[in-house]
Amino acid sequence: MEALWLGVVTGMGLAISTGPVFLTLIQLSVARGFRKALLFIAGVALADWFMVFTLWFGLNKLNVGLDESVLQLVGGMAIMVFGTTFLFSGKKNNQTPTSQEQGVSNKKRRLERSALFMKGIVMAGFNPIVWAFWAGVSQFSITKFAGHGQQVAYFIGILITVFVADLAKAFYAQKLKPFFTSKLLGYFNMGIGILLIVLGGQFVVRYLLS
Repeated sequence: MEALWLGVVTGMGLAISTGPVFLTLIQLSVARGFRKALLFIAGVALADWFMVFTLWFGLNKLNVGLDESVLQLVGGMAIMVFGTTFLFSGKKNNQTPTSQEQGVSNKKRRLERSALFMKGIVMAGFNPIVWAFWAGVSQFSITKFAGHGQQVAYFIGILITVFVADLAKAFYAQKLKPFFTSKLLGYFNMGIGILLIVLGGQFVVRYLLS
């Protein structure tokens, strides 16, 4: 129980942090609703579980290190790409889709759902900050808890807390949707796009200067 509660406390710290995943989650919830945001959250959760297992197993069994420089380059470029898509979607947000465009979007719902799920995986999985966080947490769990059962309980506490917090963020952000006009939502998307481009650019610059 000590390991589980310590994991909950650690997860709360991660839950209140802001970054590319947080910004994207809020944008999706406001623009597309809570159900669409759930797909993104599921992708983020899967990426988190994968990173935890990879780093914990690597540090615990294989003594594999983390190449932060490569993560900074790849993650920075991926975040910049997503930022660019938000920037252009914001500029086009004032356009009212025609009935034909609406019909096409209905036919592509399944593809859209898959894209939202994959976006969650990529946004979390290619974020060097998230990798560095899980690497530090994995190392802490190994040194703090002798038994594997306690280490697993610690990770479960973190992951469940983060997942529930993401659900709460998406739910309450979606409640703000009535206050966002089409024009305001366009500016909102453009602002998030610019922030993501800046964040991604910082990772790329750090790689080039290292």
